[in-house]
Amino acid sequence: TLVSKGDTLLAGTDEGDFRSVSDGALWKPLNNGIAKHPDITELFISDFITYAATGDSLLYRSVNHGETWALDNTFAKERIECFARHKNVILAGTQNGWIYRSDSVSAWKKLDKPANVDEGWQNVLSLTTDRDGVINAGTEAGVLRSGDDGRTWELRDKGLTEPIVTALVVEGTDVYA
Repeated sequence: TLVSKGDTLLAGTDEGDFRSVSDGALWKPLNNGIAKHPDITELFISDFITYAATGDSLLYRSVNHGETWALDNTFAKERIECFARHKNVILAGTQNGWIYRSDSVSAWKKLDKPANVDEGWQNVLSLTTDRDGVINAGTEAGVLRSGDDGRTWELRDKGLTEPIVTALVVEGTDVYA
């Protein structure tokens, strides 16, 4: 996985986390505090905290741009597939576990599951939020939408020829799957 903020690139690999401030010409390993050979599967950079999710369902956080890492013990041991953010709220979509939210200060809290979808909703493969805070979740059941911070969900799958949605992009009020 690869993320950027400003002139910094972070790359998650099966050998850990690496940072470049030279447009990728030179990479520095940043694994102080992360288990050996962690298989970084997802990275996310918020204003003050960087998150690294691993293939063995652990979540690490760094408050110094990856120089040192600490295990985030407030997150359930579930494999994170994706992250999204709206203002100060960070969302983490998981495999077989649904969506968790945190404000970077409080513990992670699991959102309520959708009442109107029987199967496939728990595997969250992609997440987006729009400028109004509407959450869109790409799942194995299609696209689920919540306009009330995840309290209720609506299945939005009309016109999808494939229910498994691995990527979502929001532009204005349009959602692309």
